[in-house]
Amino acid sequence: MIKPEYGSIRSTKQKSAEVKVGAESVLPVGAEVKKPISLTATVFGTGTESRENSTAVKGKVTFTFVYLAEDGYKKAESAVDVSAEIPFTGADVALIAEDARAVATQDGYAARCTVKITGKTREEQDYNALCGGENVLTLDAEQTFDAWTPSARETFLISDEYELSYPVEEVLCQRAAAQMKTFSAGMGKITGEGEVSLFMSVLSLSGDGVEREKRVIPFRLELENPAVLPEMRVWGRVDVAKISVKVFTDEAKNKSTVNAEIALCFTGAGVSDEKTVFASDAYSGTDETGLSFMKESFPVYLGMRERSDRITAAASGDIPVGGKLVACFGERATVYSV
Repeated sequence: MIKPEYGSIRSTKQKSAEVKVGAESVLPVGAEVKKPISLTATVFGTGTESRENSTAVKGKVTFTFVYLAEDGYKKAESAVDVSAEIPFTGADVALIAEDARAVATQDGYAARCTVKITGKTREEQDYNALCGGENVLTLDAEQTFDAWTPSARETFLISDEYELSYPVEEVLCQRAAAQMKTFSAGMGKITGEGEVSLFMSVLSLSGDGVEREKRVIPFRLELENPAVLPEMRVWGRVDVAKISVKVFTDEAKNKSTVNAEIALCFTGAGVSDEKTVFASDAYSGTDETGLSFMKESFPVYLGMRERSDRITAAASGDIPVGGKLVACFGERATVYSV
């Protein structure tokens, strides 16, 4: 009589979803706008909540509108809350503001953008596989699977102070982009090294108008994750959670000092190899055998690579007679009247 023995094979697969929601806010401007200059939209996540079959996501979009008035360059700010649901629980989410634009209305201008919310999670599924037993001969095969640690998340505050060679009257708008260049695993921690690029448009006191500044701030972060070991591969992500920029101007020295603080949300997990031995074929000399075979694809996480590309393309559309189109190119906007 055959007495088979079974072992467990665990498969880890990634599940993802994407939701897009519109965001709109009335800008506190009116007839004083002589020429729109730029509109920037920045979105930050304000919280997530795991429900029975979904993950509720909340965020806040901040709009900064720079325009030319009779007495020079001005800026107006407004904000609006956004929310969405990812159709599975325990999602790791990321929010990105896209297609920011200023739209002319009867009373002034409204700011609009699209918020893309992506959610990812890892699902584990166990399969029973024959691995031996009494009165059965097996042809063994070894397979390597990924074993993921739980994800850890922490917010870090990085700061930088530097001088500008001219006096600044006001910071018109700013944005930051974080890039993680290397990851490494340690005993109970994940180390990430990268840089934050801080972009600012400032109004100069020297009469030169609007100046653009870029500052690259390197960082090194250590994320505590007790389940991580030094020999593991690493998965990680860093998001800008908050930006604070203050400028102090010394008119006597004809220069300004910038004090920047940026909050970074660092998420990371470790991945190790889990080897499983199971029977790829079996035979019994005493009993008839009936085998059921299953073929399943298991993804293997090799590591992280990062790349960015800038893509431009032509666009077209219908505009009603009497309408206006505000087209944004980077940080600059052009108004077309029909």
